[in-house]
Parts: sequence; C-alpha cells; structure tokens
Amino acid sequence: MPAERPAVFFDRDGTLIHEAHYCAKPSQVRVFDGVPEALVKLSDAGFVLVIVTNQSGIGRGYFTLEDYHRVHEEVLGQLRPAEITAAYHDESTPDAPSSRRKPSGAMLEEAAREHGLDLSRSWMVTKPPTSSAAERPGCARYWSRPGTAKTTWLAVPTPSRPAWSVLWTSS
Repeated sequence: MPAERPAVFFDRDGTLIHEAHYCAKPSQVRVFDGVPEALVKLSDAGFVLVIVTNQSGIGRGYFTLEDYHRVHEEVLGQLRPAEITAAYHDESTPDAPSSRRKPSGAMLEEAAREHGLDLSRSWMVTKPPTSSAAERPGCARYWSRPGTAKTTWLAVPTPSRPAWSVLWTSS
C-alpha cells in the first residue's frame, strides 16, 4: 500500500451545501459559492477529499436511501470539477445513534482504512457541534465555518501548514 495520505473530511449539509431541512430532493441542493474551486485547490495540494454526513432523515422515514443517493449524485455534480474520493453516511437518529454516527470518528476511521489516509495529518471541515468527530480518531487539525453565508477561499493549505492559515469566511 502506498504511503498514507492526508485528507480533508467534510460534513455535507451547511458546510458544502446550503442547509435544506432534511434534503431529500436533488432540486434542494445548492453548493456554496467558491466551494468547487476550493476543493480543487485542496486536491492539487495533495489532500484526499471525503464527505462524512449524518442523514437521520433516512432513519426517521422522511426519505429513502435511494433519495439520499440521488441527492448525493447532484452534490457531486455541483462540486465538479472537484473529485470527491469517497462519501460515508450514517442513517441513525440522535435518539438511537449507531456507533458510526458523528460525533463518533468511526466514519473517518473507516475512510482511513479503505483509502490509506493519515488521520494525524488530516482535517475536518464542519459546523459545531459535530467538529469533535475529528478529535476522536486523531485528526489533529480541524476548523469550523459558518454554514449560512457565502464562503470565500482565502488560502491553500499544505499537509504541513497550520490550521490557522486555512480560512473560510462568510460575507
């Protein structure tokens, strides 16, 4: 297996795409401005891009797994030309969480095993309170950004650049 690579893990709703109450339809997907370009810069800097998302709407019966997959395909389409290496989701509800549900780091650990990722050099981009998912498996660096406003990419990280040099801002 090749040397372990750093990754950037992204929450989906409110981080890559605008919040849509239980996003069940592709027509509800709206990627934040600047996100595809930022993802390309991250990839060009050597990061593997991975989505990790809680989708309790499936567990609550609000939409189906097939609906989730249709939404996911729309997300990937709107993120182009960026390429997402993998996506992981959890269908459990907060009142009956599985061992995979964030803030557990299980989905990050699964991605690390399957894709040869070095969690100690990886980042998690999310909104509170799920940011602790990055702490559990050893993602030493992560940052949060607002999920309600236009985002602007300010700096391209490298695997050795500190967290405070990688910024998302709202405007």
